[in-house]
Amino acid sequence: MAHSADIKEPEKKATDSPSQVAELNRLSFEERNVNPKHSAELAEQALKIAEQNGDVKGQADSKLNLGFSYMQQADHEKSFEQLLSCLVMYEKLGDEKAIANAQYNLGILNVRVGNFSEGIEVLHKSLLWREKHDDKNGMAACYFQIAYINVHFNDLDDAKEAAEKSLVLRKELNDEVGISAALMILGDVLVRQKNFPEAKIALAESLRLREKSTERLGYYATLIRWCEFHIETKEFEKAVELILMGMSKTKIDGIPYGMMRFHQLMGKVKYELQDYPGSKIELEEALKLAQQLSFKSVAYDIHFALWEIFEKEGDFKCALDHYKKFHSLKEEVISMQSNTKLKSVQFMSQVALAQKEAEFEKEKNAELQKAYSIIEDKQKEILDSIKYAQRIQRSQLPSEKYISKYLDNL
Repeated sequence: MAHSADIKEPEKKATDSPSQVAELNRLSFEERNVNPKHSAELAEQALKIAEQNGDVKGQADSKLNLGFSYMQQADHEKSFEQLLSCLVMYEKLGDEKAIANAQYNLGILNVRVGNFSEGIEVLHKSLLWREKHDDKNGMAACYFQIAYINVHFNDLDDAKEAAEKSLVLRKELNDEVGISAALMILGDVLVRQKNFPEAKIALAESLRLREKSTERLGYYATLIRWCEFHIETKEFEKAVELILMGMSKTKIDGIPYGMMRFHQLMGKVKYELQDYPGSKIELEEALKLAQQLSFKSVAYDIHFALWEIFEKEGDFKCALDHYKKFHSLKEEVISMQSNTKLKSVQFMSQVALAQKEAEFEKEKNAELQKAYSIIEDKQKEILDSIKYAQRIQRSQLPSEKYISKYLDNL
């Protein structure tokens, strides 16, 4: 794993070049899931160099990495700014693959903040670009996210179809990490459809593949769904065993998001077992982590659960307190969603303008090319006419041999 000291290494080079920006962005991309903060530092350095050199592509790539890194740190407003900004740049450059990547990340971000309708819209746009370029990896990723959103809308048939499309593409690519992700979301759909036998097969295989991978976030994502499966099937003893294992491993790996979710799940299990004091302890621990991570959407879910518990126990004062916090946080989330929608509208007008400018440049270049072609044709006609005239002149003039003989006879 790279550390913060690695950032200084590129500064030892004699000159700042596009290749240096590309290398910093490559390192930033590799770090984005493992160490988002370091990823952002690398991307910021790349952006600074790219701006100094007037390297628009480098700037856009840096902003794309920054957008994802901020999203991983739950700084959603900064993430929106960077992702929308890079999308405008890619539109001006006419880089269709990069446009699809930016749209994909915007889709994920919209989902994170609860703008599901906007998320699915922009993901479908990304999917169209990726289908155009036969980018199977990108298409599979889009289908995965679309399946996730459809699960949220409880549109389980469409969710299953998207999950199966993602799985087919991942198998074609022989991508075990992608296969495990597709199986995970498919298992989630099957659990919600109460198709527990098939859900068990899908989730068990996903977990097996995840255990082989070094990508820990994916492993915990599947393990969380595996726990949820056992809660849904009322296998609480097995669920507790898995949750305790998850808590232990996420603590060792230093993944607070995973710790938060496992405490939340343990709170749910204890609630189902009517152990309300135990449920409160777990949920309050999950709430503490949610607040540290700025996961407001998770925090308000926990406040809602605590409100229900305190109400059942007859502690109406605490119940009211958690209800107020739940309501306040929900308002904050709605406000954040509104702000991001407004920014999206503002930037999308810039994107539309960039598209028109790119189209204008394309048409202008086509017109210039047509004009150059006409000029070349005219030049060829003139040169051909000159050559033809020269041939006629030569045919009418006496030859050098005749002239030489004539001069000798004088």
